[in-house]
Amino acid sequence: MQITQALDLFIAIILIYFLLSTVCSGILEWFYQLFKKRNKILQKTILEYFYQPYDDNSSWGKAIYGHPQIQALKKRPGSVGPSYIPAQVFASVILDLVSVKVSPTEGAATDAGSASSDLKLTRFEKGISLIENHTRVKSLFRSFLASSNSFEELRSAIENWYDNYMDRVSGWFKRESKIYLFFIALPLAVLGNVNTIRLVDYYAKNEEERGKLVSLASTVVSDSPDSAIINIDRSLAAIAMIDTLGMPIGWKSKKEIGVITSKHILNKIDSIKKKMTESTEEFRAGFCGIRECVMIGKSGYTTAKCHKEFACGLKRLCPLDSISQEFLEKNRDEYQKFLNTSESQIDSLKQLYKTEQAVFASNEPGETVKKAWNVYHFGKSPREKFYVFLGWLITALAATQGASFWFQLLVRFVNIRNNGLKPAKAEGKLSAGG
Repeated sequence: MQITQALDLFIAIILIYFLLSTVCSGILEWFYQLFKKRNKILQKTILEYFYQPYDDNSSWGKAIYGHPQIQALKKRPGSVGPSYIPAQVFASVILDLVSVKVSPTEGAATDAGSASSDLKLTRFEKGISLIENHTRVKSLFRSFLASSNSFEELRSAIENWYDNYMDRVSGWFKRESKIYLFFIALPLAVLGNVNTIRLVDYYAKNEEERGKLVSLASTVVSDSPDSAIINIDRSLAAIAMIDTLGMPIGWKSKKEIGVITSKHILNKIDSIKKKMTESTEEFRAGFCGIRECVMIGKSGYTTAKCHKEFACGLKRLCPLDSISQEFLEKNRDEYQKFLNTSESQIDSLKQLYKTEQAVFASNEPGETVKKAWNVYHFGKSPREKFYVFLGWLITALAATQGASFWFQLLVRFVNIRNNGLKPAKAEGKLSAGG
């Protein structure tokens, strides 16, 4: 396989993975929205980290979630907390919860600068001293204060910590999402019979079908600049696209298997007939050539001319080459034996065809139907069956990478292909952008 063909094959398989991952991600997103998974994970994370008591009635985590600024982010009163809390809001809530522990008159200035940054910083420091000796919370707030020379720096330190902590939470969330994606993708791969090994084999051998996917991949890349947005509409569009591609996936019905089996038998009969015709024409032409060679002396033919005009693989049988008559008769007998065997094979295949037609036309799932169905989908040998299950597993593992991963990879491969096919245009773009 040439480099261009291999690249096209990669693009075709990556496109399939992207479409399947989009469907799986859409199902997972629907699951998250239905059960408020993101909201619950965020709330659980903050409650577990800030589990120490804030006052006699609640912990720091509950105090954070009970703050009016957090409550305002809810879609409706009484619902689970928000799915996302901006860093600025979180910092404001922490500053307020710590500072509110200080009496409004304590440490207050008498001049107009009583609400200045220095006073806010002082109140936060005083509020930390009033927190009971809870190691995690108190140490965390002291670290904020130690790295800040002003109230603005204090706020920025809290925001930076929160952003970094949410990055770690996102990492945990993504790892958990991959597990969910696997258990969504594996049943889909089995139910849809999406076998990676079979797909690779099919598109490696079918250049026209492979070209359709490559063309579609270029369209997808140009029409979908933002692959990070995974929603129900995009998932439905991916399903519709998969349906129109005519990929070798899914399970064939009994009727379809019957048609495939019948076509296979008829093709085999045609193949045998073709061999018989070719052998008959060759044999007859050879004996015709022999007959002409016998008449060379009368017709003016030369041996070379005779062999050239009647070349048929029986050149060595020409009487002018001193081949015995017994050898000619032996070849005639072998030819007749070949014809008899071929005719017998055709009769057997015709009988099998009639039997298959009768079985597949009935409503009874006979043994012939079951065997043909199993052979078509799972192969004959244990090795072929193993490859089917391995193909499903590879498909499921690929889907766990997510639609964004495969889209970025698709963009990269499509750009490599386009740059290779159109170097002048690609160089123009680079120079223009440089």
